[in-house]
Amino acid sequence: MASRDDSARAGRYDDEVKVLTTQISFLEEEISALRRRLADSPRQTRLLEERLREAETNLATVTGQNERLAGTLREARDQIVALKEEVDRLAQPPSGFGIFLNVCEDGSADVFTGGRKMRVSVSPGIELDQLKPGQEVVLNEALNVVIAQGYETIGEVVMLKEILEGGDRALVISHADEERIARLAEPLRNTTLRGGDSLLLEPRSGYVYERIPKAEVEELILEEVPDITYSEADPRRDRAALPARRPVQGAPAEAAEGRAALRPARLRQDPDRQGGRELAGQAGRGPDRGAGQPGR
Repeated sequence: MASRDDSARAGRYDDEVKVLTTQISFLEEEISALRRRLADSPRQTRLLEERLREAETNLATVTGQNERLAGTLREARDQIVALKEEVDRLAQPPSGFGIFLNVCEDGSADVFTGGRKMRVSVSPGIELDQLKPGQEVVLNEALNVVIAQGYETIGEVVMLKEILEGGDRALVISHADEERIARLAEPLRNTTLRGGDSLLLEPRSGYVYERIPKAEVEELILEEVPDITYSEADPRRDRAALPARRPVQGAPAEAAEGRAALRPARLRQDPDRQGGRELAGQAGRGPDRGAGQPGR
C-alpha cells in the first residue's frame, strides 16, 4: 500500500514538474519576445515621431490651403453679391422726375410730371415736412416719390408784373409780351419781389424759382426807338458834324435834309462815334466824290 502511494505521488510530482517546465519555457519565450520588442522600440519611436512630424506638416499645409480657399470663396461670394446687386440695379426700370406741388391730408403728395398733375404716394424714408413747393422729386416705376432733389436751375427769363393775392402766385410777362400766371417756388416766397424783377421760369410746371440780378446798364436801355433827329436830341450840336448822307431815290425828303433817326439804345451805339466814322469815311473818299451831289 505504501509503495502504491509513493508511486502515485511521484507520478503527480512528475506531472507538476512537466507543467511547470512548460510554463517556464513559455515565460522565457515571452521574456525573449519582450526583450526583442524593447530593443526595437527606440526605432519604432523614431518612426512614429517622424510620422507625427509629417502629419503635423501636412496638417499645417492643409490648414493653410483651407484658409486660402475660404478667403477665395468669401471674395467670390462678395463679387457674386456685388454683381447681383449691379445686375438688379441695371435691370431696374428708369426713374422719372416730377415737381412737388403740395401735401395731401392722407399723406400722399400732388406732383406734376409728364405734363400731368398726379397724386402719388411718398416713400416712408422721406419726411413730408422736407418737401417744398416747386422742389424736384424722383419717382420710381410705380410713380411713388422715392428721392427729394433740389430746385430747377434752367428755364426762361420773365419779368414780374405783380404778386397776386395769397402770395403764392405771380403775374409775369414773357419775352413775347405775353402775360401768364406762375407759381412761386419756396425760395421766392420769403423774398421781397418788385415789379420789373427778372425771374427764372420753368415753363412746363409753371414755377418761378429765383430772381435774376440785372446789370446796371440794363436799367438804362430804352425799349422803344426814339423818333427824333440829331438836332432835337442835342440842339447845340453843329450840323456840320452830322453824318453826311446821300439822298436815295424814293427816300423821304426829311432824310435828304439830314434827318436821321437815332439807333435804339439797346444796340449801345454812340451817335457821336457813328457820325465820326461816317465823316472820316467821307474824308477818305476825297472831296470830288460829293461834288456832283445836290445840296443837303
